[in-house]
Amino acid sequence: LHARARRAGAARPGWSSSMLCGSCGGAPLARCCTRAPRPSRAATRRPHPRRADAVGGAGGPRHPPTMGASLGKRNVAAGDDDDGVAEDDRLSARCFGEEYAYAPPQWASCIEAPPPSRIALGTFPTPIAKWELPGVPEGVELYIKRDDLTGLGLSGNKVRKLEFLMAEARKQGADCVITIGGIQSNHCRATALAAKYLGLDAHLILRTSAAALDDDPGLQGNLLLDRMLGAKLYLVSKGQYVRTGSVALGEMLEAKLRQEGRRPFVIPVGGSNGLGTWGYVDCVAEMQEQLAGGRRGACAVRGVGAGGRAFDDVVLASGSG
Repeated sequence: LHARARRAGAARPGWSSSMLCGSCGGAPLARCCTRAPRPSRAATRRPHPRRADAVGGAGGPRHPPTMGASLGKRNVAAGDDDDGVAEDDRLSARCFGEEYAYAPPQWASCIEAPPPSRIALGTFPTPIAKWELPGVPEGVELYIKRDDLTGLGLSGNKVRKLEFLMAEARKQGADCVITIGGIQSNHCRATALAAKYLGLDAHLILRTSAAALDDDPGLQGNLLLDRMLGAKLYLVSKGQYVRTGSVALGEMLEAKLRQEGRRPFVIPVGGSNGLGTWGYVDCVAEMQEQLAGGRRGACAVRGVGAGGRAFDDVVLASGSG
């Protein structure tokens, strides 16, 4: 991987001492990578224009499968009219990177301002599998929703949120995105990859220790992927992050980029805001269909037969959301 990074131009870069905000009057808030690496060929490859169901073959579809009845058939950008489209047609497979109309599930219709669209970035539905763990009390069954299989790079739950957040970035005419997280943030890596697929630049504010602030962050873990994708990195200390706050740091970098003529779109830590939350509103609808054995549930609930399973409790593990 290190050799590939060197071939992609990800040599150890220099670091500038420019401040994010010239009016703060304090020490530099961040130091940025001034020589961003070139992205890998795989990251810059344009999405295949054909539909997923047309390119399956023995190895399976190359694009994400059906999202369910909440996902319209039409491409929003094309403005096609889908009045009278049969339900089976509305459940057709998505094309990766394309934008689709979104309608919330009926039980969520009372939530104000639902997003009008989403961009297909993930592979859904993710399966629900029986989880065999030692020490589980008799009569208790555990199942796990495998959102580690959402696709997009190394996968993870952030992909669901990014489908709605990146659609809003496109709607606002952004040419780059800003987000913030820890030095090895999975969310920042997923955002950088989604941005690269959609032709946007990624600016990542990464939190690290004060002792490491002036050092090259290296090529380990998600940092390697961030730099191979050409993301521009800004380092802030943990103390500064606490004093200034993630929202203010994002706003300061946004102002700086706008002064340079850019059109940034700010995504909060973990993609966790009202818009990003719709990713998991749709996830609940996805689970309902899986457990009822519906179209999204076909072959997706493993170890429970043909569906119809009801859970007593649902537990969500949450860090940044």
